[in-house]
Amino acid sequence: QTLRKAIDLPEKDPEGVSLSFSTIELTRGPNDTFRGQIAITKITPLDSAPAAKPILFAGGLHHKTAVYLSFLVALAKAEKRPIIAFDIPGVGASRLGKGIKVDHGMSYEALTKVVKETVTPGEHCDLIAHSMGTIAARHLYFQQRSHKSDLSQVVDHFVMVAPAPAEREREGGLSFKPLFLQLSGAAVLFTCHVPSLM
Repeated sequence: QTLRKAIDLPEKDPEGVSLSFSTIELTRGPNDTFRGQIAITKITPLDSAPAAKPILFAGGLHHKTAVYLSFLVALAKAEKRPIIAFDIPGVGASRLGKGIKVDHGMSYEALTKVVKETVTPGEHCDLIAHSMGTIAARHLYFQQRSHKSDLSQVVDHFVMVAPAPAEREREGGLSFKPLFLQLSGAAVLFTCHVPSLM
């Protein structure tokens, strides 16, 4: 109860899902210097299949998981798939080590660490990212596409909500087109289409 209150989540699990919480540490160097902690909230529908492919969700800057909870619960129940949501370092229950500042590289490092730690080896996931979370997602997309990542082809689909597209992304094959999805009475705008992965 104390943990739930600290991260602004409800005292009881929302109807039809169970919530679980964990953290992953980010370290670097020969002495494993602490750089930050990633807070993870797993939303599992009570009727999901044991082998259901997870959906990872990377929120934006100043947007902790609690902000997205009603949407993520509705999505988990509609898809009958677990959702693994995480706060980027320095946001919500994720924290930074003393004197450490978050940058794009650290956000990418956090995303890849979450994928490695939460997706069973040999299995796949889909990734939804919002706002600043799309920066790390785009980086992973290009790393996967060029086979420069040890996570090559782990993420099957990339969905980016309110991304900040750049010329490099358009040249690399990411096209941003509006697509509306009606979910639980709320219209959600998805603005990314990745033809080579769909």
